[in-house]
Amino acid sequence: MFASRKLVEKALGEVKKKFVGVVSAKLPADGMEYDLVQYRCRNIQSFYLIADDIMDNSETRRGKQCWFRREGVGMSAINDAFIMDSFVEDILRLALPGHVNLDRLCEAYRKSKQKTLIGQFLDTSSVNQISSFTWDRYELMVENKTSHYTVFHPLQMALIISDVLAYHGAVKKAAYQIGFLFQSQDDFLDVYGDPTITGKIGTDIQDGKCTWLAVRALQKMHSTPQKSAHLITDFKQSFGSSDPEKIEKIKKIYNELQLREEFRRFEQHFSGEIKKSIAEIPDVIQPLRPVLDGFVTKLVNRNA
Repeated sequence: MFASRKLVEKALGEVKKKFVGVVSAKLPADGMEYDLVQYRCRNIQSFYLIADDIMDNSETRRGKQCWFRREGVGMSAINDAFIMDSFVEDILRLALPGHVNLDRLCEAYRKSKQKTLIGQFLDTSSVNQISSFTWDRYELMVENKTSHYTVFHPLQMALIISDVLAYHGAVKKAAYQIGFLFQSQDDFLDVYGDPTITGKIGTDIQDGKCTWLAVRALQKMHSTPQKSAHLITDFKQSFGSSDPEKIEKIKKIYNELQLREEFRRFEQHFSGEIKKSIAEIPDVIQPLRPVLDGFVTKLVNRNA
């Protein structure tokens, strides 16, 4: 596993070099922008995350200040994100010249981006729309926003590069389940995680986000409307507010509903279901099984 990580880190380093080279080649080498674009390209992580942080008005990302909040960056980060996106296909063609499935790779990337943007739309349009906080809505949002781009798409690209054009459906099933677990954990850690470990200050409650905790809280409260009437009223009056007292009120509702304990039970059960799906991956691509199984094992009870 350690050796594999080193290989991935080395490959990503090479991709970053190609990206910096391709972008800076568009500018005069003796101009001030040449050095500036090289600096900015080396310090940016992912155009999806840059845009997501701006839309969420986030403070930190993985223990570091969000790109758009850095001195001298600001809203020009939006253009940085566009630049990164616009060169992805160029880098694919530069890294894999003449590959038999190059066009398929570019098309897979385009479709992945499309799904992710739809997912982001579902996420932002759900803000403070408490009546829309259902499992159907949440699952659709997570599939598009997280599961496809974060888990399935890298596996899909690896299969296409390896000229394995079948069996993607079985991989997608397990990948989407892993993505659901990953996103639900992110939702949990946003409220119950330690920012010094997660690297991100949680804002889902004050941002009015449709999360695993919010959906489950509403489901539980509505299942006993007479008993939970006061909780439902407090939730509607406090959710989505930046007032510290109201944020604490939502956390108290979550605690009263015992969501922390329930989430840990869900995590254990659902990880078992995912492993069943992984075991069903066809023998022809069975090397994926231990990789995905090990990843799920590492996800359980994660704190960052």
